Amino acid sequence: MNAALASMMAKARGTRYEPVEVFSNLNAIADRLLETFIRHNIKIATSFYSARKSVHDTITKVNGSHRRRWKT
Repeated sequence: MNAALASMMAKARGTRYEPVEVFSNLNAIADRLLETFIRHNIKIATSFYSARKSVHDTITKVNGSHRRRWKT
């Protein structure tokens, strides 16, 4: 996760561009960063490809990505 993400989100919110959205796998969003999303009304997008582990991991090409997604 980019260390400057919180400040980039605040700067993006300072523009009149709508919506401001961050696409994430959700694995590294700490509570403090979630507070920044809420404070600046930033949208979060993610993807989930299948409830079946084998399908999800095949699509992402990352073994264990399905397991990590469900832990999030």
